Amino acid sequence: MRELTPNIQAHKLDDDCWWEVRLAPTPKKTVSYSWSPGIKYTIDDRFTDVVHQAKLSTLPVAELYGKPGFYAAAKRQLSRNEIPDLGLKKQR
Repeated sequence: MRELTPNIQAHKLDDDCWWEVRLAPTPKKTVSYSWSPGIKYTIDDRFTDVVHQAKLSTLPVAELYGKPGFYAAAKRQLSRNEIPDLGLKKQR
């Protein structure tokens, strides 16, 4: 993994290709329960991590991105020209 900007990373994933992964904060929602009025809880809302959805990695989200509280909101495969420009090793 190579961090390109605080919210963009380059990853060589399980398919042996390099991908640009755009991170976003895990969405949160506030809930309260009828048995404890006035007390609210913040929990993770539903989200789809596009790397896991595409089955490109089995690592837990926090380990894969090195940033707890973030997930992959978008991804795109890097071109052959972009890989050396970013100082990454080419695919075999």
